[in-house]
Amino acid sequence: MIFSASSYCFEKYVMHLDLKPENIMVVPSNDGRGRMKILDFGLAKHFTRPVPEGECPSAAATVTEFTGPGFAAGTILYMPPEQLEGARPDARTDIYALGLILFELATGCHPFSGQSIPATIANIMTQAVQPITHYNPKAPAEIDRIIQKCVRKRPPERYQSVKELLTDLRNFRAAPALPDSSRKEPQSLVQSILDFIGGNPYRLWEILHLGICDGCILLVFLAWQFKTDTHGTWNLALFFSAVVCCVIQSLLSVVILYAGAADRRGLRTHSQKLTPWLRALGLANGLIASIMAASVAESHTILAVLLTVLAVLLGFTALVLKPTMDRMAIYSAED
Repeated sequence: MIFSASSYCFEKYVMHLDLKPENIMVVPSNDGRGRMKILDFGLAKHFTRPVPEGECPSAAATVTEFTGPGFAAGTILYMPPEQLEGARPDARTDIYALGLILFELATGCHPFSGQSIPATIANIMTQAVQPITHYNPKAPAEIDRIIQKCVRKRPPERYQSVKELLTDLRNFRAAPALPDSSRKEPQSLVQSILDFIGGNPYRLWEILHLGICDGCILLVFLAWQFKTDTHGTWNLALFFSAVVCCVIQSLLSVVILYAGAADRRGLRTHSQKLTPWLRALGLANGLIASIMAASVAESHTILAVLLTVLAVLLGFTALVLKPTMDRMAIYSAED
């Protein structure tokens, strides 16, 4: 683990001074799990004593340019404020960079990345790191606390050794905390039912979208019966509207199923793009089915009942079932 390696460096009084994702590699190990190696010690320096307590000396592309003359060399994106100001670095410099790496592991993005080097430096000097729960509400509060302590602007407020950081991480791994231990959100009725069934959330999510396709096929069939049993331009328009909406909704359901199978980790992004359209089309199909049911309520009772039941199912799926299943599938895929 990278934090164990950093702790070893600290015990040997070595500062890396250029910790960043590009300098971390996973190599094979005998247990098959792989192990972390820290690379590129070209800027590493020795310090002769531990740091005394209280001493003060998107998921974006890494800014790889080195600082200019008069500044310490390194990667700007992972430099703490005091190093950018020209102060002498110490082991807490590496702790700051480790906190940023941990932030990227938790969120997929860098908190200070700007469109230019001056913008990045300004962000490092002035901006606070957003809580990781801003990006993922389900993120553990303890990990956020550890990250925030690593990336304090003032060195005395950070962990004073990598060993302290490693201890907190090991304690969390032994007993991970909830995002908010003082408050547990009540489960929705749909989620409680699904938990009772005991199905895999992602598999149930796939079944839901296959069910949406089946519902579309049934609606087209009933719409054809409606067109056959009724006459008029308005009724023909309802039939073609149902066909168009059902075809589009079925195609989108197939697309999101394929996208989820190909890139399950990216399910949140795919869902955010396609879900609003799927829900809108589901509501439109429910409305069309309701109108057709009302039009044949007196002359074709059985057809009206079937259309009414289908309209209720389509609306319930769009408003309640799909949002709940999306959340469960996304969190399951990201675990």
